[in-house]
Amino acid sequence: MNINQRIEKILNHLSDNMYEREHIIALTLLGALSGTNTFLLGSPGTAKSLISRKIAQAFEQPKYFEYLMNRFSTPEEVFGPVSIKALKEDRYTRKIESYLPNADFAFLDEIWKSSPAILNALLTLVNEKLFKNGDEILHVPLKALVSASNEIPPENQGLEALYDRFILRIIVNPIEDKGNFLNLIGSKPSSSNVDIDPQLLIKEDEWKTWLDEIHEMIFSSEINNVILMIRKLISELPEDQKIYVSDRRWQRAAYFLKAAAFFNGRKEVLLSEIFLLKYCLWSKEENFSKINHIIEKSIGLMGIDSRSEEHTS
Repeated sequence: MNINQRIEKILNHLSDNMYEREHIIALTLLGALSGTNTFLLGSPGTAKSLISRKIAQAFEQPKYFEYLMNRFSTPEEVFGPVSIKALKEDRYTRKIESYLPNADFAFLDEIWKSSPAILNALLTLVNEKLFKNGDEILHVPLKALVSASNEIPPENQGLEALYDRFILRIIVNPIEDKGNFLNLIGSKPSSSNVDIDPQLLIKEDEWKTWLDEIHEMIFSSEINNVILMIRKLISELPEDQKIYVSDRRWQRAAYFLKAAAFFNGRKEVLLSEIFLLKYCLWSKEENFSKINHIIEKSIGLMGIDSRSEEHTS
């Protein structure tokens, strides 16, 4: 069984009875497979936490942490309580077992409602995979963090740097199709437990190997030119429509495209995978469609018919 077939089988298990969430699960799993953090924007009750729990179960023996943020949240609830025993020995350390610094996967709901103390610590943990526990600097095992909110972070609150670490940004809407809605209300609530053949589960060592092999994927000159055109058109937007895309985001978004090629069993990124950038480059909900339009326009301007290849978006 090749890697594409294996991932497809895993996706089939994860997506069972997840009406109109199949594509979101596929994107979030690709994020986890490539060590990419995901932000889910959507109203309560749209299965955001369920998606995160299911994704973790694609991996062998994952350590999972989940927490609902609020303005009264304390660092102890996310990073672990202070060790009383260590305090008696004049050391300030946290007991991190079963908390975020010891998790392979984590889901933080209503992330922007948290306190500055938590958000500042998250920035280093998410970006550098480091956590300062007393005098010790720990390398955390976190493979991917999924966060969620019904809003984007408010401006001028110092949250831009953390928001920028969530390369994959997906809008989760309520179920729209009437048939899917009737199937939903007529069925049992979906369980977060997924029965996947242990042979399919992703092992720690192979995941780390994949991260290195993804870098070996290549962009053709055609793909490079389309990306350059997308970047140019974004930079030329009127001042009142500006969309800021950091160099870091561009680099991680390009790696995400390479991951799509890798897990499809190829060595080169295809034009159809360029459409995945629309989940990486937007910052506000209202400019999601603008980014999508820019991507399609860029492909057209480079003399390529966007309909000539099957969209992966």
